[in-house]
Amino acid sequence: MHERDDSDDGTEQRERRAHRAQLLRAESLAAQTLRSSVRSNAVASSGAALARSSAEMRRELNEIEYLNWCVEQPYNMVVAVRVRGAVTPLELRSALDRAQRRHPLLGVNTEIGANRLPSFVSEGVGAIPLAVVESAEPEAARRLFDSELSARFERDGREQPRLPLIRVTLLVPKAADTAVDLVFTVQHVIGDGLSLAYLVRDLLTFIEQPQGPIAVLDAPASAEDLLPPKVRRRLPRSAHFFNAV
Repeated sequence: MHERDDSDDGTEQRERRAHRAQLLRAESLAAQTLRSSVRSNAVASSGAALARSSAEMRRELNEIEYLNWCVEQPYNMVVAVRVRGAVTPLELRSALDRAQRRHPLLGVNTEIGANRLPSFVSEGVGAIPLAVVESAEPEAARRLFDSELSARFERDGREQPRLPLIRVTLLVPKAADTAVDLVFTVQHVIGDGLSLAYLVRDLLTFIEQPQGPIAVLDAPASAEDLLPPKVRRRLPRSAHFFNAV
């Protein structure tokens, strides 16, 4: 009878942990470099702009996006914003639609290709989900913020229609003349905290200027466009251990 060698399992687990640690170190180094260099109006997608041309998108994730995809879920960026003054669901819905046109990575999901690697795909992806909570309690935004950190997104499938990797909640308090709260959640593969800061800025602009022009942003699609060589050398290019199953 062949006996299983438990040492093989231990070696494989150690290799998995080491590879995951390498991914996280590389992501941290990439993020530090990007935060020091981003000075544009783009909404960052893990350092890259949340943007593309107006055409349908289908492209493989670049190295930085792939690192964030490998971490698996939940891996969300969540931002809660309090806006003084009235913001109606209709106004926010219109602003979100305009922001999705400006930053087209807000209109993609991920799909696993024949090579078992993920790509951004916009085909069949709908509008940004907007939930509205009426008569919200004062602590409702805080509770939602905490729960969204551990919530999951449906991704990597081919089913249509499907949702983008972002969702927004508008919390309207009982007192109509007080501020409203907005909670934004994105899967880290398409955005980070800086991304959401730019998105909030654009949304407020679209609410104030609903007929204003929409400048669609272009995004670099590869790490060569984003990071210096010393950082790129630290990025694992293998899908080992983390291929989709």
